[in-house]
Amino acid sequence: MLAKEQNDSVYYIGLNTSYHDSSIALVNEKGEIVFAQATERHTQNKRSLFSVADNYSFVESIITSFSFKDYEIATNWNSGNSLPGKMFSTVISYDSSRKHILLNKLIALFSGIKKKPLIHLFNFNYVANFSLRNLSGHTFRLLLSFNKNLAPKKIQSFNHHLCHAYHAYYTSNCKSSIILIIDGSGDYNTTISLYKADNHHIRKVHSNASDASLGTFYWILTHLCQLSSFKGEEWKVMGMAPYGKFNKKLYNDFQEILFVDDIELKKNKKNWNNFLNYKFNETTYINIEAADIAYT
Repeated sequence: MLAKEQNDSVYYIGLNTSYHDSSIALVNEKGEIVFAQATERHTQNKRSLFSVADNYSFVESIITSFSFKDYEIATNWNSGNSLPGKMFSTVISYDSSRKHILLNKLIALFSGIKKKPLIHLFNFNYVANFSLRNLSGHTFRLLLSFNKNLAPKKIQSFNHHLCHAYHAYYTSNCKSSIILIIDGSGDYNTTISLYKADNHHIRKVHSNASDASLGTFYWILTHLCQLSSFKGEEWKVMGMAPYGKFNKKLYNDFQEILFVDDIELKKNKKNWNNFLNYKFNETTYINIEAADIAYT
């Protein structure tokens, strides 16, 4: 059951529109969090992969539990919202549904991806993320218009790493700080962002737009351990690490893949996944266990 607020209020609706762990937060005009819940809690689907946060029946129960005077909606991604981004996503959606091969060949050519399943994964991820980021919030607008007679508001979108930075800053006791975001990927392929926070003002001082990503690296390792990142099993990799042993050959290959240059992450191999799969298929690592991969 949702706790009902009696007084009319302007509510600020925050939607996590990432492909994983979508969620809703509701803040009243006093700045109080009056409701927050991950989508998986009501779908009973762990991580709620590729699920829009504001599904119809659940949003309806939220709207009837709170007295809306007005509202604002914000999401935590702004890439893909431009006209070129939407056009590109539409082309990929069309390609995926019609099973055309030209675009797949172009993707393979420019990304170094050689295996068809990885090309389909690219299509699937891109289309799903596009849908989540551009459809989220519209259910709220529709039901608030129907049930509360409120005029539709523009859905605001904010930079993903900036949202991480604000969360880190405002849940700390720091008045002045440096904030480092290291992510699988943020807006526009950003994997590292550095912010300076001072007296409630946050500004970006550096970002690394690159496909050299610690998150992607760990994603690949999780699958090498015969686990699934889609199920959130990176945590199992972390948990099994103390039970493994060091593998020098694997460590050297990891160093060949990814390295740190000042505050930049860089990579030597164009396609890590193909490189590591080749090594494992060629039995470069003799009698290696999943725990050894995790430890190394």
